[in-house]
Amino acid sequence: MIKINLVTIAACCFLASSLTWGNNTTSVNYDGTLVNLACVIDDETPIEVNMGSIIDKQIYLHGHSVNKKFNLILKDCDPMLANSIVITLNGSSGNVTPDGYLKFDTGSEAKGAVIGIADDKLSRVQIGKKLSPRLTESGTMSVPLYAFVQGTPEAIQNNSITLGQFTATLFYTINFE
Repeated sequence: MIKINLVTIAACCFLASSLTWGNNTTSVNYDGTLVNLACVIDDETPIEVNMGSIIDKQIYLHGHSVNKKFNLILKDCDPMLANSIVITLNGSSGNVTPDGYLKFDTGSEAKGAVIGIADDKLSRVQIGKKLSPRLTESGTMSVPLYAFVQGTPEAIQNNSITLGQFTATLFYTINFE
């Protein structure tokens, strides 16, 4: 009997030693804002613009390739939440020329050319600047844009466009007004 009591006392001492004495708690605070956006970006379908094979002579003769249309798709738009949308096109850091063209991504074989973007009226849009506001339409909205490959002035002047594969990455931000 004494043996059992000593085992019980030893177990209680062991358990008590594992308890933390005092108040040793830390709090985690969360904050944020829940918002209701006027539109949702359709991120289910990535936008890929296949520029195809571009003949360098076309760029030397005309300065740029033909335009390739692509669309930014916005879903579940509600004009009651915002009257208009304003889109800003951006490249990654250091990937935009001073005059607003998109440079080819690092690793592209082609050199001496850039990507230009035009709006639905075929007016060139400078990367980093806001597009003209568009009225918010109910439901799904399609914002048409055009991409083209343009030779850099130096490459055209020196006849030095390097042929090969290229990629370029464009980001966009939508503001609701």
